[in-house]
Order: sequence, then C-alpha cells, then structure tokens
Amino acid sequence: MSALSLVLLGLSLLGSTAKEIEWPADVPPLFALFRFDEGSGMELKNDVCVKNPAAPACGNDEYLGSNKGVVYVQDDHQPGYDATSGNCGAAPCHPGANWLPDDHFGTVLNCGNGDTMHKDAIRLPDLDYGSTGKFTFNWWMKHNEGHENYDSEYIMTHGAADESTGAPDHIFMFMRGTGSGGKRGGDGTGAYGGDGQKPWIRLNVNDGNEPLYCDRGSAGRRRSSNNLYVNCTEGALPVDNPADPLNATVCDGTRQCSTKPRGPNGKPGHPRACCCKTMAEADADYLGKCLTSDGPGGGGTSDTNFTVDCALDDNKWHMFTLTTNDNGPGWNFFIDGTLRASNPDVGPGEERRPEQDHVYAGDPIDPKSTLNLCGRDQWTGWHEHRYFLGRWAHFAILKASVTAAQAKSIFDAYHTQFGFDIHTECSHYKPPVTTPAPEPEPEPEPEGETATTAAPATATDQTASGSVSSSTLLFGTLLLAYVGFFQ
Repeated sequence: MSALSLVLLGLSLLGSTAKEIEWPADVPPLFALFRFDEGSGMELKNDVCVKNPAAPACGNDEYLGSNKGVVYVQDDHQPGYDATSGNCGAAPCHPGANWLPDDHFGTVLNCGNGDTMHKDAIRLPDLDYGSTGKFTFNWWMKHNEGHENYDSEYIMTHGAADESTGAPDHIFMFMRGTGSGGKRGGDGTGAYGGDGQKPWIRLNVNDGNEPLYCDRGSAGRRRSSNNLYVNCTEGALPVDNPADPLNATVCDGTRQCSTKPRGPNGKPGHPRACCCKTMAEADADYLGKCLTSDGPGGGGTSDTNFTVDCALDDNKWHMFTLTTNDNGPGWNFFIDGTLRASNPDVGPGEERRPEQDHVYAGDPIDPKSTLNLCGRDQWTGWHEHRYFLGRWAHFAILKASVTAAQAKSIFDAYHTQFGFDIHTECSHYKPPVTTPAPEPEPEPEPEGETATTAAPATATDQTASGSVSSSTLLFGTLLLAYVGFFQ
C-alpha cells in the first residue's frame, strides 16, 4: 500500500465513525433516539428500536408505515424547478440527503444545503410520548446563517397540518434573526430581522386542554379576506344568512353575514375553532371553549433572548432541551443546559402574552401527524420559505420531564464523551476551575553522560495541550504501521 493511500485512509476515518452516547444514570431513560448518523439513504433509524424491536416506541407508525423516520423532499421547492416540465433541468431536483462528517458525532445530517438552497425536512413517527403530559425532547443543532426570503426557519412542528400552530395538541418552534448573513423576517432591518439582530427562537407547547383557534370574524378589508364582512357565531345561523357567507361580493357590509367558527384554513365549522371572546365574556362564560379574545394567537408563547452572548448561528454545536414541568403545568426550554425560555415566565426569555393567566402544557398531548423537523407542514402544504437549513444530531425523546439539574447532566455527558468545546466561547456555561497537578521533579542526569533524548510524553503532557481524539490516534497508528511496513 502506498504512503498516499494510507494517508487518505487515515483522513477518511477522521470524524466518520458514528458515536453512541452513554445516557446519564440520573436522567429518565430514552423513549426514542434518532442519531441521524446513517451516512447514506433517506431512512432515519430509531436507535432504541435497533437495540430492542419490542420497545414501546417501535411499532409501525400510521403515517410512515414503520418505526423509522424519513428525509422528506418536495421537488417544486428546489432551485431551478420548472412548473411546466415538472423537473429541474437535466439533473435531479434534489441530490439526496446531505450527510456530512463531523468531528464530534462522526456523521450528521444537514437539513438542506444553505449554499445550493436545496431544501428538505425530517419526518419522524407520531410517537406516543405525551400520554401523561410529561415529556422531554433533547437534540443538537449547528447553524451558521439565515437565508434570503425566509421569514422563519421552522425547527419543529408536531400537530395536524390543517390546524394553527396555536391549536390544542400542537408543538411549534421556529428561529428568526440573523447571524453571518442573510435574513429571517420582515424587510431585513431593525426589529424585523437583518444583520443587526441576533437569532432567537419562539416556541410553545399546546396540550389537549388549551384554547381553540379563535375566529375574530371579518370587518372589512383585511389581509387575505378581500372586502369580506362576516360575523362569527357559535349559535344558529340567521334564517336569511347567505348560502355562501364567505362570498365577498355578497357579504360586502350591506347586509348581515354570519359563519360558524373558521379554522386557519378558512373553512367554517372547523372542529378546533371558536368565536373570539373578550376577557369579560370569557370570565362570564367559564365553560366557553375560547378562554380569551387572543385565542391561540401567541398565548403561552415565549421567545429566547436574542441578546445572549452565545449566538445560535455561530457554526458551533448547541444542545436544546424542551421539557414540560413535572410539578404542574408549563414548560422549560434549555440551551446548552441553561434555561432560556419558559411558560409561565420565570425569568429568562420573553413571554409573548403575559396578561394571559392560562398556563400552557402539562396535560396529555396527542398531536396527529408526523413529528416534523426542519420545516413547516401546514394546510397549504409544506411552506417553501420556512425550512431550517442546518445540521442535526441525536434527537432524543423521553416519556418524562427533566429538571434543570438533569438537563445539565445530559449536557455534561455529551461534553465529556464527545469532546465539545462550546463552554470556552459561551459565558453562560463554563467548566469549574481545576488546579493542575504538580509536575514531577526531573531525575538527576547520570555522571559523564549528556541527556539528548526528550522524555516520553506523559498523560499530564497530553491533557495539558488538549484531549486526543480516538480518530486522531487511529490515524497515527496507521502512519506508524506504514513506517514499520517499509523498514
């Protein structure tokens, strides 16, 4: 074997071997773990099912037909797509899943490609993690910039596509702001995005006991409603109500038009919709389906603080933990083991509707869809400009809540076992200061001899200059084997 072949072989092994996590003993056990390290193809395996096919989360999903996830692709969202021909020129519209080598995880999945603007998403089985209302999602992401024409990059949604993200049995999370280029949101300037705003995340968890989608009716020219005038009613429709109360040429303000509550798809009679109530009306009718006039329009939603010193698109790995509260309603959201947003608001982040006294999450939740990462599937189909383009690794699901100490324990386990260094860049997590071991005194030189050979490196010497990865040691072993082969 030539020297070049050995060198290339050694380099190919650097960061290419999939790695497992030894789950902390003080944290509830894994219900599912999608490591996203397959390295080829479009299927995504649940590591729990690989090791134990009889585990509770390992039946066949009604949407995907198996216990595996998939990389989802929609051709008409790809660059160069021609609607007339239905293709993207001579090349396939999508090149396949974007598998990349990684120094920490070995192999990871990059959702889409920020350079070529190819887009895809992850669809995972509709696992029954929320039957008690207590659950945890834990995963790692790496992102480097926003992208033009993106109002939001959806990290996660789980809930029926024909319902609002604020409807019951729905989880959503998206990122806005910018980092090293591009934009997310608005015109790219000031408070609406642009290079002057650091990225932040908005999220909420809506269990099965939350306010329904709130239909405010239409009082004239509004976005997407033309010149429609219509009242929302949960009672009987007026006798002289037009056959089509959504006909803007009839319901133009010259006559009374009424409709049953409409969902986000605009169709009357949506099972998860109601007419909006004022706070006074909601208090007077405590059995009413809508708790406030805001309905799901931001109720319970919180944002992470975009002024943190550890940017989310700094091209470094960060760990995200979403967990419902174990001792009551509500949820907490941690980044790198540190609390960054919550409902109810307990300090960090920003609650969007602090005037609402309803606390979201904590009761059983049953979203009826695939669990979607890296994109937004909605009533009009997947949104072309709401894909998340970045790297993912180790998406874990627990059928239990975790405490702040346990979230940090997960982070510490990965930090120790996978060699992460983000604590040196982000002041919100720093390792404890340790006192280095004293160096041993040098041995006296024998009389009449001159010491010309350097002492062998000790474990202390190696750790002082940084840990040596297993792949680096393997590469060195290969080179030594090469040298020995030709001696």
